[in-house]
Amino acid sequence: MTGAAADRMTSQSTSPLTSSGAVSQRPAPGDRDPSSRPERVRRHAEYRTIHARGRRVHSPHFVWIVMPRPRPSAPVAPRDAPCVVAHDDPRLGLTMTRKAMPRAVDRNRTRRVLREVFRLESALFPRACDIVAIGRTGAEKLGYADVLAEVRAIAPKLAAAARSGAPRPDARRG
Repeated sequence: MTGAAADRMTSQSTSPLTSSGAVSQRPAPGDRDPSSRPERVRRHAEYRTIHARGRRVHSPHFVWIVMPRPRPSAPVAPRDAPCVVAHDDPRLGLTMTRKAMPRAVDRNRTRRVLREVFRLESALFPRACDIVAIGRTGAEKLGYADVLAEVRAIAPKLAAAARSGAPRPDARRG
């Protein structure tokens, strides 16, 4: 590559202008508003607790596990808090297994579609709950509209599972 071509590529990649000459409206990676991003279940211990104590709701392409979050009794130090989230906001966790979806591209696409449905249609999910969606075989073929229709169909069941009271007791305690 010649010096002039390399200069053009460098100036294009660092310029805030798009190809049409307009200024890009996309925020820098560190400048995103954290309140605009829905919170998710991230830690392994949280997944284990939800799997052990949550209520299961079955749909054609997913198994949904719903666990109401207990009200915080006292403020928790930020260092000890698993995440900073408003109590009423639902949190989503996703599990896509290789057995159900052998190709990584299918697992990742299914996760993206579910996260987008959760972000745009959060009113369909019960408040103050942790929700884990486990993908079944065939979920990788669904598009946004298909997943949205499936979530709308089971929304009353998710709400009933969330209202069913306290989380079920830990099965391992015996």
